[in-house]
Amino acid sequence: LKETILGSEVAIKVKYNFVNVVTDSVSIRTMDFNMTVVPSIEASFMGGGELLDKYLRDQTLGKIEDGKEMNIESATVKFTINENGEASEVTISESSKDVEIDKILLEAICNMPNWKPAQDHQGKKVKQDFRFNIGFLMGC
Repeated sequence: LKETILGSEVAIKVKYNFVNVVTDSVSIRTMDFNMTVVPSIEASFMGGGELLDKYLRDQTLGKIEDGKEMNIESATVKFTINENGEASEVTISESSKDVEIDKILLEAICNMPNWKPAQDHQGKKVKQDFRFNIGFLMGC
């Protein structure tokens, strides 16, 4: 796993013996799950999560016309925090369906203060991908 490329999806399948305590019978069961490979030390926003939340709220919801934010069903911005702690490769992966709101979202991420970059298991600074989701999902 140490050689796996950061950001890769790893599928894991585990087979195990399950003992039924009532019947004392043994059956083979399988458990499947997926994991994304993340750096040993993940990138972090200077000042922590609360300051990141405040920054994003101020730079997004704080700039969207009153009442218009309630019409955002969902929007997602994908970005990478590079080895220098800068936001790069910023893209809208799911549009808000409003050009002005998408522009506000992109500007907020592109102009974000630098982060403390991620590090691999050897202490080398590495890139890490993130997603910023905004919106009000209706229904189940």
